[in-house]
Parts: sequence; C-alpha cells; structure tokens
Amino acid sequence: MSDDATLGVFSSRIEDWKLDYRSFRNPVKSLRFGIWFKSNPRTFEYMERLFASRFPGGDLVELDSSRLDRASTIVLLYPDSIGLRWMTVERAVFKRKTRDCRVIALNGRGRVFEVSKKTLFGLRVRRALELTMVLEVVFSLILVVFLPFLFCFDFFRGRE
Repeated sequence: MSDDATLGVFSSRIEDWKLDYRSFRNPVKSLRFGIWFKSNPRTFEYMERLFASRFPGGDLVELDSSRLDRASTIVLLYPDSIGLRWMTVERAVFKRKTRDCRVIALNGRGRVFEVSKKTLFGLRVRRALELTMVLEVVFSLILVVFLPFLFCFDFFRGRE
C-alpha cells in the first residue's frame, strides 16, 4: 500500500454542537451557546473548500478511517480558531499516527500551524480560558469595582 500524502481529518461532531439559539431558558445551554457563538465556528462546507485550497491533492477522511495509519501528513480541521471540543480527536490522531507523520492544524480563520506537545499545551490553556470565561468575569469584576470611582471622578470634575 502506498502512503497517503496529506489527509484532512474532520469529525462528524463538528456540526453536532450547533445549538438552538431559542433555548435560553436553560442556563447551561445559554452558556454553551454563548461559548459556541463567541468561537465563530465555520461550516463543514467552508472548511472543505479551505482545505482544498490550502492542500491541493489532499483527501478529507473521517476520524475512523484506516488511511490515517499510513498518512505522511495529517491536517486537523478546526472549525474555530483554537479547536474547541477537539481534544478527543487530537488524542485519537496522536494514538494512530506513525512516528514520522506530521500533524498540522488548519483553523477556521485559514491559519496553518504545526501541532506539537507545546502547541497543544498552549491550545488547552486558551480553551480553558474560553470555556470558563475567566477573563470576562475578571474584567467585569474590575469594571464593577472601579466604575463608581470613575463616575464620581467625572462628576466632580464637572462632566455630565
């Protein structure tokens, strides 16, 4: 069997986490929708066209394809910028890839980057910040604490 040069890996789960925007009565679903909306994921059709333009001659395969075992380059198609919800796909790819196989990512913004242990660590940190919304909460708390002082400062200086 010949080696497959470049294989783009997608997961049918990309479309699974699109959420119904009318489910705002459930706070967990609302939070998940907010995180999904902020990540601005691209559709499968968009990612398919992007892959074809960046990697001409490459083939798209499902995660469970037997061709992954003999690929020389595996391209992970992140529909968003950091690959939210792709940790299980990454684990499966790294278990099945050969030693000399390169793993790279193509994100929904069209950026291509090598996926290494260092890159994965950085992506996981960014994903944790994105999923927990820690930065938004910290900024909101700072704003709530300092807003009365800023308001008083402007009021006493004569601004309306």
